[in-house]
Amino acid sequence: EEISGHPTVLWTGGGYHIYQPIKIVNRNGEKLSLESFSNFKEYLPFVRTDLTTAFIRFASNHLTNGKNDPKHNPSTKSCLVRIPKTINSKHNEKIRIVQRWDEKDADAKTIILNFLDNLIQRKIEYDAKIKETHQDHLTVSKIKWIE
Repeated sequence: EEISGHPTVLWTGGGYHIYQPIKIVNRNGEKLSLESFSNFKEYLPFVRTDLTTAFIRFASNHLTNGKNDPKHNPSTKSCLVRIPKTINSKHNEKIRIVQRWDEKDADAKTIILNFLDNLIQRKIEYDAKIKETHQDHLTVSKIKWIE
């Protein structure tokens, strides 16, 4: 609902898989990648991956209110996709389609600012950790000598 999408939803025997293509568009209606936004690039050191992968993982957590599978870490290089009508051998159940995608890309603009907030928070936490580590190194401790 938040991104006005109508995703494909699969029942896999162990849970649901949701597939929703999304887009980010500029004022002219052109599709853009996250990497093309200059204000996102400064946060690259804090995501430990590319921005698109960081966004996929953020969106997965955000759009499910944290109910996504914590062991599933989708990325632009590797993503688990279930195929309808095949058997999920782990649960010995046939994968079935619960809902079909309406063939319209959802617009990510409603959650893009939440993602930026998340990146800013990561930077704040990183800076605090660096400051704490730096303070620990500055602390001089006294050693009592045994005479």
